[in-house]
Amino acid sequence: MAAMMTLAQEVVANAQADPKQRVQAIQLLGETSFDRVGAKLLSLLNLDEPEAVQLAALSTVAKFSSPKIAPDLTNRWATMTPRVRAEALNVLLARPQRALVLLDAVQKKIVGRAELTTAQIKFLNGSRDKNVRIEAHKVLAGLNIAKRQDVVNQFNAALNLKGDTMHGKKLYEDRCSSCHRLGGEGHALGPDLVTVQATGKEKLLGNILDPNREVAPQFQAYEVELKDGDSLIGLVGNETASSITVRQAFGKEEVVPRSNIARIRNQNQSLMPEGLEAGLKQQDVADLLEYVSTAKGN
Repeated sequence: MAAMMTLAQEVVANAQADPKQRVQAIQLLGETSFDRVGAKLLSLLNLDEPEAVQLAALSTVAKFSSPKIAPDLTNRWATMTPRVRAEALNVLLARPQRALVLLDAVQKKIVGRAELTTAQIKFLNGSRDKNVRIEAHKVLAGLNIAKRQDVVNQFNAALNLKGDTMHGKKLYEDRCSSCHRLGGEGHALGPDLVTVQATGKEKLLGNILDPNREVAPQFQAYEVELKDGDSLIGLVGNETASSITVRQAFGKEEVVPRSNIARIRNQNQSLMPEGLEAGLKQQDVADLLEYVSTAKGN
């Protein structure tokens, strides 16, 4: 086993090796200790590494309990891609000590409040850990977003503007594709947007800016608390007598044995974050609506 671990570390360190082999080697390192491999795994979180390697490193690091993990992740936040950030958030939310570091990063504006979904914010505010609850109420209370209907009203003028589908597609890719499919692109966590095109732009506007106005049962977020102390937030997908599948953004799925589940709680919220309008002008919203309402599905 010692020889195998040494070989795995060599493969991981070899930037010229096949990324698939490096991913397998990274996963194998999860069977050793953080003191032995943690620094190396965390060093893989940089833009020079393939995304698959970074995601594997995050998934493996998440298995360890070292207090060094969360500060390292938030310190690297500025250089993470959206996909890697989404997975890093899952790692940070999994354990109370990491959640506290995340909240500190939000307070210091290292991590943007808009990067947290409504379900994640609700999870932090209702954490089973008293210290996390207290800190969440303090940090997130001063970051309340406007009432959703007021925001919808502010962007009603976008309905009367001519939209640019090319720019709208870019906005979709940046802000929506992690959870929605459209035009053959994206990930099917939320509804396929082709299925809502017939509702019209006005309803689309409301659904985008006020995602919790109406959430179908199959798209409601759940908190899955595990017996080992970790927590997952996502949609409950395939269920069997022995396991459930927790689905998250960017197509990630985790099969959880029922024997390892301590509690499942419905958040009664969408995984879609409120505040997607941040940084957008009326014309931007018009462009997004034009693309979403006219793109052809595959």
